[in-house]
Amino acid sequence: RLSLGELADLAATLARQNSHYSVRAALIAATPSQLAESIEHLYAQIKAGEKQVFDIKTGIFLSATKTQPRITLLFPGQASPVRLNGELWARRFAPVEALYERAQLPTGEDLNSTDIAQPAIITAELAGLQLLESLGISGQLAIGHSVGEFAALHWAGAMDEATVLDLVQVRGRAMAEVTGPAGTMLSLAADGEQAENWCAKQEGINVACFNSPNQTVISGEIEGIERLRQSIKFKSTLLPVSHGFHSHLMKPAAKILETNLTSATLHPLQQRVISTITGSELAIDADLRSLLKKQMTHPVLFSQAIQVAVPETDLFIETGPGQVLTALVSQMTD
Repeated sequence: RLSLGELADLAATLARQNSHYSVRAALIAATPSQLAESIEHLYAQIKAGEKQVFDIKTGIFLSATKTQPRITLLFPGQASPVRLNGELWARRFAPVEALYERAQLPTGEDLNSTDIAQPAIITAELAGLQLLESLGISGQLAIGHSVGEFAALHWAGAMDEATVLDLVQVRGRAMAEVTGPAGTMLSLAADGEQAENWCAKQEGINVACFNSPNQTVISGEIEGIERLRQSIKFKSTLLPVSHGFHSHLMKPAAKILETNLTSATLHPLQQRVISTITGSELAIDADLRSLLKKQMTHPVLFSQAIQVAVPETDLFIETGPGQVLTALVSQMTD
């Protein structure tokens, strides 16, 4: 018999209770009838002896375990949604509003433009970290996809907020203004090994992203991409990007980033990062400058990084805009 307004009041009242019990549950419901139905489902699972329920589709969650969850934070890269202000989050959380004021994001009509997209995505990831911290949620591992690696390194203490925002603006601008052939990128519904075999037969292209067993992205010169696209029967999609990223075409941009990295202040890692540049965990004293330069012209080893993280992860949290990485990880693990 709750009204929609009372449903929100109930949620707020429960949130204020500050209870610390050994069993916790959460239900996501948009209407009172949905809430009643979810309670019945949850009750049935508790009676059946379930100790842990994590059902994203129905919005039912239960934890009756005494161990702390092992959380891995995922920081997405370009192709995630681009938002130039904090919107709802900035209105609700003052630190997020202040972050966007400090970021001074570039503006323009083309949100897919690299010099606009990359700083916006990274700022949203820093906002995500602030939100998680305000809720008392912390990760024990981090993985960043492409430019998202900068956010992972910031989380790990390798660079402060000002440094990461400055470097990503330099990176995005350098990639957008690269001289020479622009190139393009093609997403394939195929595994990495198959994509590598195809690339070996076409000059000027290479695998750019090993995203999952069912998705691989290739990059390089437009002519080579188009020849490959016409020669295969697999499902393929041209990506809405201005250049062929993570290919030899990015060498001029890599040199610009290298120059700026030389003067940037970087620190040893304080937390664990599984790099998508190497596909493995980074050492505390890893040469981050060389790795971030290498990233510009080498493939993103996201699938490999996830496989390293899975054995010691209970929950992945995509910390940033959209659900691109959530969809990829769902193909590889529950």
